[in-house]
Amino acid sequence: MFTPLKRAIKIGYKNFYRNIAISLATVFIVSAAVFGISMLFLFNSAANVLIDSVKQKVDVSVYFTENTKTEDILAIKAALADIPDVSGVEYITKEQALDEFTTKHKDEQVLIDSLNEIGKNPFLSSLSISAKQSFNYDQIISFLNADNYKDMIARVDYFQRKPVIDRLYSITDNINKAGIIISLIIGVIAVLVAFNAIRMAIYASKDEVSVMRLVGASDWFIRGPFLVYSAIAGLISFVVVFFTVFWICYGFNGPIKMIAPEISPFKIFIANFWILIIIQIVSGLAISMFSSVLAIRKYLKV
Repeated sequence: MFTPLKRAIKIGYKNFYRNIAISLATVFIVSAAVFGISMLFLFNSAANVLIDSVKQKVDVSVYFTENTKTEDILAIKAALADIPDVSGVEYITKEQALDEFTTKHKDEQVLIDSLNEIGKNPFLSSLSISAKQSFNYDQIISFLNADNYKDMIARVDYFQRKPVIDRLYSITDNINKAGIIISLIIGVIAVLVAFNAIRMAIYASKDEVSVMRLVGASDWFIRGPFLVYSAIAGLISFVVVFFTVFWICYGFNGPIKMIAPEISPFKIFIANFWILIIIQIVSGLAISMFSSVLAIRKYLKV
């Protein structure tokens, strides 16, 4: 049982180095496809982290008129908290708003002087509402637009923030689509290159194949080395891509965190370590082995 396997591995290894130029080209293009798939997966993970962070920061702020009573605001707060789409509601009094403003701008004397000139607290009591999903905000706005709340609400600070959420989802969706298309294109090219590599390996071994046919060798005995050839290309591609992705995530971790503090490429890499390995091995072997099967069926008649 193990003798044919050992022989297939030996000949497959020999064929790989016999056609080293085309073999390296195969490894390169398969690596490019696997790299694209890996980066698309990591981008999705990073995008989810960023979206979660933005959703935590972006909320609906409802400001109430001066005449609105505290108990009415608290009643609205309780009603909002009962909505399944709402993840949290915070009540901010006008005094808290004033304290937050003065603390935040304590070093900006012009603003502090302007505030003192007014002679009274210009801020309004408000509710800060967070939703579980971005599309839930529209449902919350509809709730606040009810007739019995109109006289109490001065303004709703959401429509200035909504484009931020929608834009982020749009950018993420477009990059995902572009990444999938590019990965598919590179994947097709990789299949074609690997297909051509196996074809050349078959032609280079045609005399050996003829002899094996004459002596009645089994299909596996003849086809095995070419499957091993493609498996070697797929596994080398996995190793190349794994260390390339590791270096990118580690090397660019600092610069990316400076631009987007919420995102740590290296942490994302570590968190998805085993999933990433499985994706890279499976995609590398799938591309190369699929090409091998096509080439064997077309050019190796046994």
